[in-house]
Amino acid sequence: MSFAPGVLHLDVTQGCTASSMCSALLDLGVATEPMEIALASLGFADVKLQRLAPVMTLEDLQNHLQQTGLDLIPKQIAMRALEILAPPLAGEAMRREVATQLLSDIVAFTALIAELSPLAVTATRVPISWPQDSRSAYWHHCVLEILAGVPTYEREWPAPSCDVAGAAVLKAVVSRFGPRGNSCLVRMGLGPDLMCRAMWCEPSLMATRATEGPSSLAQVEPALQIQGLVGVAVDLDELFRRLVTLGARNITTSQVLQDGKYPKTNVCAYVPQSQLETAAEALLVTGESEFVIATGCEQHALRQRIVSVPLGRGQSIEYCRVVESLFGEKIVRAQPDDEDLTVLIKQTGFAQDVVRGDVLASWRRWRTN
Repeated sequence: MSFAPGVLHLDVTQGCTASSMCSALLDLGVATEPMEIALASLGFADVKLQRLAPVMTLEDLQNHLQQTGLDLIPKQIAMRALEILAPPLAGEAMRREVATQLLSDIVAFTALIAELSPLAVTATRVPISWPQDSRSAYWHHCVLEILAGVPTYEREWPAPSCDVAGAAVLKAVVSRFGPRGNSCLVRMGLGPDLMCRAMWCEPSLMATRATEGPSSLAQVEPALQIQGLVGVAVDLDELFRRLVTLGARNITTSQVLQDGKYPKTNVCAYVPQSQLETAAEALLVTGESEFVIATGCEQHALRQRIVSVPLGRGQSIEYCRVVESLFGEKIVRAQPDDEDLTVLIKQTGFAQDVVRGDVLASWRRWRTN
């Protein structure tokens, strides 16, 4: 963990439990007093409260937090963390000890964050691993659901991992993750022993990284097709430059002959709805068109997702990422990740075509199992 001017960077490669991240913040020199005051404001040490709440739910914790005297900023961050916990924990009855520890971990971390008051918080991708027994299976599935939309990577068990409080506060405060390329975790396939088998990812822009849930359908973007017959003496390069600045894409031209006169150029482009008026003005004024036709249309693009395909057997299993292109639910293309392919070529010493063929053969077997 490091704190450059205004930026707190969380290196969670060795796990991200809330208690460990609190310890790291204290190691940075953050004063303990704000955390102690925040924990005292929860009132969990009150004997009467302990007697009244033998079992608590997430809704109980939210109501309790709302009524405490916690400072505004840590309370807002903690409430956001509880909202992130809602999908997996809503209505789930927890023992008082578990519930109070969960809220205490969240509040302690958010109080320290508020005291440090960074302008931005960044973090590395999150390690995830699974035990071979099912005693903690429920909590691990909760972590997996919380981390939807967060860059992750698999680690063999036992390994530093993440708890629900750590996952929630991490997602609540971190504005940028990395390194992970341009993909984020959507869901994970699990074997019968709850060991990780494959990650399902999809490309994601920073602004959409908080979106949860798989999206294997082809992307459909509403657009407008706009076209007009431009004048004979029009500078097409200048017209194209103006259309491109307005967000126009796929600009095409064709020659049109009218009544034996000089041929005119028909310009066709796809523009966003918000730029229709200015794009039409560009064709009418700059392009000297007599009229402009605009029609609604749909532009389809293949979606992509990344899967981790197992290679080898037994203790020598490795994983290679494969990029799948989908139209609807149909996989129309598969290509090994360039970075992983390069590593495998160096490890094996085989030619690129041979390694690529082996990876795709393993992918086909994995897909049919």
